Amino acid sequence: LTGMGNYDPQTQEMNFGVNIEKFELMLADPFLSEIIEESEGVISGQVTGKGTLMQPIVTGKIKLTDVASTIVANNSQYKVENHTITFDNSSIDLGNMVLIDKNNNTATLSGKVYHDFMEDMRLDLNMATKAFTFLNTTSVENPVVYGKLNLNTQTAIKGPVDLMDITVIARTLENTELTLSPFSTEDYLLEENFLVYGKPKDFEDQTDEYLLKLARAFPFEINVLLEATKGATLVFVIDPISGDKIQCKGEGNLRIRLNPDGQQEIYGTYTISEGFYDFSYGDFVSKKFTVKPGGTISFNGDPLNSILDIEAIYSVYTTPYELIKNEISIDERELAAAKKRTNVEVYLALKGTLDEPNIKLDIEMPNLESS
Repeated sequence: LTGMGNYDPQTQEMNFGVNIEKFELMLADPFLSEIIEESEGVISGQVTGKGTLMQPIVTGKIKLTDVASTIVANNSQYKVENHTITFDNSSIDLGNMVLIDKNNNTATLSGKVYHDFMEDMRLDLNMATKAFTFLNTTSVENPVVYGKLNLNTQTAIKGPVDLMDITVIARTLENTELTLSPFSTEDYLLEENFLVYGKPKDFEDQTDEYLLKLARAFPFEINVLLEATKGATLVFVIDPISGDKIQCKGEGNLRIRLNPDGQQEIYGTYTISEGFYDFSYGDFVSKKFTVKPGGTISFNGDPLNSILDIEAIYSVYTTPYELIKNEISIDERELAAAKKRTNVEVYLALKGTLDEPNIKLDIEMPNLESS
């Protein structure tokens, strides 16, 4: 890195030139630790500065060579092999920058960042891809929404950097597994007034201070038109305390909005084609029910008010004797039959809202005459 120039303290006028021969991007990680990490590659180029300190005119070109960084927000690494970014007195031109994810999928980011003497930055960017990784997180990074998200998408990013308007038209792809756990930020994670029931590892780093950070204002407003396809797995956490959740595949057209204040809105109907419901009762019962195809989750804004209409079945080959031994209407012949193993089917109906689900259970023994 070499440079030379002059500056007049009285007029505040400057004229300088900087030649960046080879700057290792990893050196920027400590200063941008909340944005990027694990950076590699080289930046080079020439930059000139004229004008005054209050109204600098910066021009030049910066070349990226085999640059890669992991974005902290979505825990995804992206690479740019060779690309040049151009600066002039009113904009930063990204050109058509090709981003490469860890699966060697590509996305093209194009457009300009406009500015007034390097202030009041305004974005006019577009991203297009047939397949790209947009999320690779766990509940540690964000307990509300996490997982692996692969999309075919057209995205527009507009407006000032402190309040970006992001519009996304997308379709989910294979190897997508997204978990939605809207109750993770609710106060009633503390059950029985002061006790939390659950596996300690499920609540690592989810302190009150940490969860409050999730509610901070975001510098963007996101509107998504999402076509959920059967190749993607969605997990809806009904109760983060007991571990009750629906893991399923299906399809639906959803409209998702994330407001700057952190509020989330989802509209549309998701129809389940296959899946499981992990059902728990106290500390003693934990069973995996098979969800019947055709069940739905209808979103009407607040995710907590989503309407559930799901049926599931759990089949087991066992003796039903313990269930009916105290029934006074059962005769000796039926009691004897009940001591033999048979097919027992437990039907579960999940209705109501996600905030107040209504669960009904029914038991049938098809091989018995009286069940």
